[in-house]
Amino acid sequence: MRFLKKLNTCMIILVLIGAVPSVSLGQKKKHIAILDFEFNTADQSAIYMVYGDIKNLRRQISDRLEVTMVNLGSYNVGERREVEKVMREQDYGRGGRIDTDTAAHIGRILGVDTLIIGSITQVELEGLPADLVSGDVGWLPSNLSAKIRLNVRMVDATTGQINAALDLVGTSVPQKKSGRPLEMIPLGPSGVIGEIGGVIIGKIPFLNRRKKPSTQDYKRVIDLAVEDGVAKIAQQFGRVEAATQKPSSIQETVATPIEGRVQLVKATAIFVTGISRSQVKLGDRLFVQRLHIEKDVQTGREIRFNEKIGELEVTGIQDSVVVGTFSGAETVKAGDLVTNR
Repeated sequence: MRFLKKLNTCMIILVLIGAVPSVSLGQKKKHIAILDFEFNTADQSAIYMVYGDIKNLRRQISDRLEVTMVNLGSYNVGERREVEKVMREQDYGRGGRIDTDTAAHIGRILGVDTLIIGSITQVELEGLPADLVSGDVGWLPSNLSAKIRLNVRMVDATTGQINAALDLVGTSVPQKKSGRPLEMIPLGPSGVIGEIGGVIIGKIPFLNRRKKPSTQDYKRVIDLAVEDGVAKIAQQFGRVEAATQKPSSIQETVATPIEGRVQLVKATAIFVTGISRSQVKLGDRLFVQRLHIEKDVQTGREIRFNEKIGELEVTGIQDSVVVGTFSGAETVKAGDLVTNR
């Protein structure tokens, strides 16, 4: 009986394991990089007033999108420092908009699969006072709302093809009235005037009304609209990725052989030549091997063989070299073989 119970338990466990979908099996996370969003709307006065500079809003959208895409779990997102470094080195960003060909070139330098580029095409504020100069006595901060229109594209870094294009609107949710009753103020010998000024006035709606929105009011609704827009972008890209994912076949495709040589060892950075940038991606792990030349103890003939001494993780891809960090029991040297086999 005990044997049968154990057998039944094992069978149930196996069935449950088989029922759980293995999302990561046979699937590789896509490497992406996100550029700062461009600003292509005529009305920029509110943005300058709230953020001080258009660049700050552009950067905020890109940063939020980066965090959201990482949280999806399907992507490895390139570091912003590397993206900005390539933009500076290639002198991009001064000459206007980044087109798909330029984006693909940046993506290849970064060693990513896909580059995300986007633009802010509209920022609209609603629920403003009738007169912004002198204000409106009946205006409330809860009336204010914002809309932000975003145009986003996923560009294949190899072909320059647009894999997905989105045009969507992020909106803020107006503040709702709490509807809480007025609080009783405890009487006492001290603090009565302060309580009357700080609590009663703050609790009575018509005494708390302002004539026109403050900078913080603008920032609150624009930030909410940005947050909503970024969430919609990530949701749509997640659907696109799910639609393009093909079930992996049982028989794995044989990888194309990769062979390079360690050219330079500088502190923790290993520079490798002989590997094309199209053969590797950031995060790939390659084997480092060392050639040994010995004599056969029986015949005396020269024999050659390679010994694996460690692994190299790709951290950078340049025009002529692949850069990585080494981990292994021995010290890597110039001339060591770097391969994927």
